[in-house]
Amino acid sequence: MATTQISTSRNINKTLDYVLSKKAHHNHLQTGAKFRIDEQGIQQVVKNGERVQAVSGVNIPVNKKNAFMAKMMMRDVQKYYKKEIGYVQAYSITQSFSDKEISTDPKDRQQSKELCHAIGVEFARRMYGKNAQVVVVTQCDGKSGLWHNHIISNGVCLDGKSQRGNMKKWNNIAKVSDEVCREFGIKPLGDGNWERNLSMKRELKAQGKYQSPIEKRMRKQGVNMRKDEVISKIRTVRDDESIQSFEDFKQILQEQHNIEVLDARSKKNPEELRYSYDYTNKKGLTNTKVSRASTLAGEEFQLTPIKEKIAEKVAKQQAEKEDKGLYYDWEIDDNKDTEISNRIADLYNDVMNNQEEEELNDENEELLKQLEMEVQENESRGHQENINNHEKNTRQYEHNQHHERIQRTNTTTTARSNERSKDKDDGFELE
Repeated sequence: MATTQISTSRNINKTLDYVLSKKAHHNHLQTGAKFRIDEQGIQQVVKNGERVQAVSGVNIPVNKKNAFMAKMMMRDVQKYYKKEIGYVQAYSITQSFSDKEISTDPKDRQQSKELCHAIGVEFARRMYGKNAQVVVVTQCDGKSGLWHNHIISNGVCLDGKSQRGNMKKWNNIAKVSDEVCREFGIKPLGDGNWERNLSMKRELKAQGKYQSPIEKRMRKQGVNMRKDEVISKIRTVRDDESIQSFEDFKQILQEQHNIEVLDARSKKNPEELRYSYDYTNKKGLTNTKVSRASTLAGEEFQLTPIKEKIAEKVAKQQAEKEDKGLYYDWEIDDNKDTEISNRIADLYNDVMNNQEEEELNDENEELLKQLEMEVQENESRGHQENINNHEKNTRQYEHNQHHERIQRTNTTTTARSNERSKDKDDGFELE
């Protein structure tokens, strides 16, 4: 089937030397090789085939005879814009065809060569337009003898900018290749693979399961990915019992793990949070990387899923407290005086624990309702007034509790006194 692959090169001279070398990797009749059968019946090569069948340039004047000059012409552009060092020098695309798409029969050699080369040249023109230097090299010397094109493009465009966007995206490359093939009367056997690949890629990203080819290779080699560490830390902080809000989540990530939560870059997708973190590159230098939530774990680390996960955890914690009957359902808004609210809630919990789950009497029940109303009306009253009222109510509450303890003590004392009197009476026997 017609397939496309893309790779980068930081040495354009070596890349072009490889695809333009004269010696064929494998001799086939369609390469121009000649064979004879010796006395033992073994096939012997009489004449080696040609590795390079055809060469054309797009935005660069080269052909099969002067193809070697492409190296100098491309390097001149890189040097002119001072990008000859430290930049990707070339992109290499391999466009391959099955024998059902382009015949490998030696009788069809010339026709097959022209068809394969024409497809490669048109593909290059459509991909790069007038802004990039491209060399198209047609070969058929692979182990299988199938026809294919090597399409080598300068990493630095004629306007001085590095290749970008659709120039190097595999999905777009495969799409354009399929379009050109159909126009030349070839229906690719893998027609639409790029669409299916893109759909599958999107599904995996949404699930947070997508791995780039580089990530797959590094994980297979047992390399610890910084990305995996960041994902693990985000999940740990999100699920921590002490995290009660999204603001807590952001703060702890920053303070304890040096991972900063950034807002979405685009207003069109406010859900797409970004996470900034440090990593060490191959040279041992520490750099800062910003990854989108979808890149790290699909939808899992986006705004709403994070908030919902935290809210679910908080609700579960509250439900567990209520089941024990020791805690009051106390709601605290961000705009309310959280210090006062927390003090009241702590007071209530202490009281309930001291009473060993006994129900409050009507007087205390009413007082607690009064305290709750104080918090709820906090927005419309001054901060200092709230504090004064709260302290007053707290003193009243403590007074009531003291009075109840005295009552319980007196009641207990009386009961014990009566019991002792009864015991004394039982000690006398009337004759």
